[in-house]
Formats: sequence, C-alpha cells, structure tokens
Amino acid sequence: MHAVVVVPTYQEAPNVERFMRTVRDVAPQVDLIVADDNSP
Repeated sequence: MHAVVVVPTYQEAPNVERFMRTVRDVAPQVDLIVADDNSP
C-alpha cells in the first residue's frame, strides 16, 4: 500500500523541516505534500 500525507501549514516555516525529518524517520515510505496557505 502507498501512503501520502498532506500537511496544510500557515506560518510554520521554522517547524516544517523538523516535522518532515521526524516523519521520514518513522515512516520513510510515506510521501509528504506540504501545502502552505499563503504565509507572508
């Protein structure tokens, strides 16, 4: 089975990289899509 995680964000630039690393450590087979909601 193939899993895709869609992560909606707003003003989360300081946290996105750490979050993505954590997800990759736990579930390396998961594809991540980060959708930013027009952060300034």
